[in-house]
Amino acid sequence: MEVRSDGRYVYFRVIFAIFLLHRTQGCQDSPVGIADSSIIPDDRFTASSYYTRDASDTRYKPKEARLNGAMGWGPNTKTDPNDYLQIDLGQVYAICAVATQGFGTNKSPNEWTTQYKISTSVNNGNWTTYKTSNADKLFPGNTDYNTVVKNVLDYPVLVRFIRFIPTDYSTWKALRVEAYGLEKRKSEHHKDYLKTFFFFG
Repeated sequence: MEVRSDGRYVYFRVIFAIFLLHRTQGCQDSPVGIADSSIIPDDRFTASSYYTRDASDTRYKPKEARLNGAMGWGPNTKTDPNDYLQIDLGQVYAICAVATQGFGTNKSPNEWTTQYKISTSVNNGNWTTYKTSNADKLFPGNTDYNTVVKNVLDYPVLVRFIRFIPTDYSTWKALRVEAYGLEKRKSEHHKDYLKTFFFFG
C-alpha cells in the first residue's frame, strides 16, 4: 500500500490519531495548566484589551483569567465583537475540551460570558475558528459567575495559541478558563498503538 506524504494527509493522520487518543486516553480530563502559574506563566496571557479604572486596578488583566482564580479577565468595553482572551500554551497540544467561569467579588458585580467561540493557532500567525458543520461553533458558556462549565470538543485540534472570543454575556464579558488535552509529543509514545488502527506505518 502506498502512503501519501503531502501535508494535508499527514495532518489528517495526526488529527485522526489524536481523535483515537481523545476517546481512549483521557484527553478531555487532562488540564494543560492554564490554571497553574508554574506551568503557564503570566506573560503567556494577552488580550484584545482589558478593563481598568486606574493604574492600581488589576482585576481584569489577562493573567487573571485562570480557572478558579480570585479574579478574571474582562475587555475594556462590552460592545466590541472582536474582543478576545489569548493564551500561549508554550507547546503544541491536542485540545479535546475547554472550560470557563465568570467573575465576581464583593467589590464588583457578578459577570460572566454566556456564549463564546474559540480560535486556535500553532504559530500565532495563522488562526482558525473552531467549526462544526462548516459554521463557527458557538460554545455554551456560564449561567452564573462561579460554576465551571466544561465543553468537550466534537473533534480535537492541534493548538499552541488559543483565543476565547465572547459572543454573549451577562453584565460583562468576564472569563476564567482552562483547556484540556495531550502534549503533541506524548502522542508519539502511542505510535505502536496507533498503527493498530491505521494499518500502516
